[in-house]
Amino acid sequence: MYKVIFFDLDDTLWDFQANAKVAMNSLFLSSSLQNLFPSFESFYSKYQEVNHELWHLYSLGEVTKEKLMIDRFLIPLTDAGKKDPLLAKSLGDEYLNILSQQKILVDNCIDILELLKPKYRLAIVSNGFKEVQYNKLTRSGILHYFEKVILSDEIGYNKPNPQFFFEALKQMNVAPNDAVVVGDNYETDVVGAINSNIDAIFFNRYPETDVFYPKATHIIEDLSQLKPLFL
Repeated sequence: MYKVIFFDLDDTLWDFQANAKVAMNSLFLSSSLQNLFPSFESFYSKYQEVNHELWHLYSLGEVTKEKLMIDRFLIPLTDAGKKDPLLAKSLGDEYLNILSQQKILVDNCIDILELLKPKYRLAIVSNGFKEVQYNKLTRSGILHYFEKVILSDEIGYNKPNPQFFFEALKQMNVAPNDAVVVGDNYETDVVGAINSNIDAIFFNRYPETDVFYPKATHIIEDLSQLKPLFL
C-alpha cells in the first residue's frame, strides 16, 4: 500500500488550460494586443504553439526559465512585426500575475483530495515557477491538503530528470515503492517517475484513439477514478 501520493499541479488538479485562457484574454485586452493581432484566437494559438515547444525544451534543461518567460511572448510579437524584448518581458510578468489569481480546478479535485488526505501523505511535484505555484494553490483553496510543495524551480532539477524524483522522495522521507505519482504529462510525470522506480498514474484528460501508454501503472480519465485505486 502506498504511503505518499505525489500530485502534479497544472492540468492535474489546477485547470491550467482554462485558467491560462482567462488570464491571456485579460492580458490581450489590457495590453492592446488587438492592435498587433487580428484576433485573440490568432494571438493565443501562436502563443500556445511557441509555449508548448519552449516548455518541452525547459523540461529537458535546454532553455532557461528566463528565456522561456520572455521568448514565449517575444516570438509571437516578432512574427506580428514588433520585436520588443522589453514589451515581451512586461507581458510575461503581467501574465504570471494574472494567471496566479485564477481559481478553476479540474473536475472532482476537491472531492478526491478530501478522500485521500486522511489516509495518505500528499505532496505537489511541479515544474511550474515558484512565483505562481504557491499563489495558485492558496487562491484555489487546496494548499492545506499538501505536506510539501516540491518545485523544480527550487530544487534545481526538472521532471522527468530522476534527480527531481529522488529529491522528492528524500523530502518526504519515503521509499520509491511506497510512493506513486499522479500527473497529466506522460513524458514528464509518468516516464520520469517510472525511470525513478516510482509507480505512476497517467491522468489522460484528453484521450486519443490508438495511442498507447505502456509505462503507466494505471491510466485514468477523471480524478474520481482514483477512488477505487486508493480507497
